Amino acid sequence: MEKPMKLFFNIERMTSIKFSDKEVNVPISKGILKEIKDVAKGSRKRILPKLKKI
Repeated sequence: MEKPMKLFFNIERMTSIKFSDKEVNVPISKGILKEIKDVAKGSRKRILPKLKKI
């Protein structure tokens, strides 16, 4: 059985601006979230090795 997928984000730092440091659940459809996951998976294999060489 596939684990449920959710997308969260949090702001690490901003200069001279107050912000919430709480983690926020991003309302996004399962289809789009799967597309993001697939792109990230492909990028790890293609782009990251190239960046390591720089």
